[in-house]
Formats: sequence, C-alpha cells, structure tokens
Amino acid sequence: MSWETPKRLADFEPSSPFYGLAVPAEVTVSRQILAEPDPGLSAQTWARLADGTPLVTFERRARA
Repeated sequence: MSWETPKRLADFEPSSPFYGLAVPAEVTVSRQILAEPDPGLSAQTWARLADGTPLVTFERRARA
C-alpha cells in the first residue's frame, strides 16, 4: 500500500515496548505491507500511523 502524502507515526501506546520514546516529526511512511486483517490485531499492535493503521504488529509464540 502506498500514499501520495507520507503518513506520520502516532504516539506509542502504554502497551507498546516503544512507549516513552519520542516520535520524531521528520519520520514518515510512504509505503507499507499491511498485516492480515484480524479482530485481535488492535491488541497486537506496537506502533501505528497517525491515521490508526497498524505499522508494527506482534504475535506471541510458545518457546520450542
């Protein structure tokens, strides 16, 4: 997915390991690969774009 206007990052939520880091204004995203849609995706998102689009997602896995 790509946009004509680059998107800014949203502030990191308290549940994210990135929480507390400042989001630099000069960081933008012009293109990304979207995660598979899933009802639980919101709870598995560590970083989002300012429009709410998931940017960094995670999945818990058992140790082998």
